[in-house]
Amino acid sequence: MAEAVEETEVEIIEDRLYFVTLRTTVKPKSTANTHYFSVDDELVYENFYADFGPLNLAMLYRYCQKLNKKLK
Repeated sequence: MAEAVEETEVEIIEDRLYFVTLRTTVKPKSTANTHYFSVDDELVYENFYADFGPLNLAMLYRYCQKLNKKLK
């Protein structure tokens, strides 16, 4: 039986870049026309004390660099 997947997507750049959230333990596979990637294991949040705020600017910068490379 296939696992149920809850998906939300937003088109960022027409026919080129989409932001997708998936709630599943199965990682999607890239195809000839589609490339999936995740930064969940790379850009981890390091809390300061007991906070749960956003990623720091260094992590945001790394994400932008990675995305820029993928779009080239």
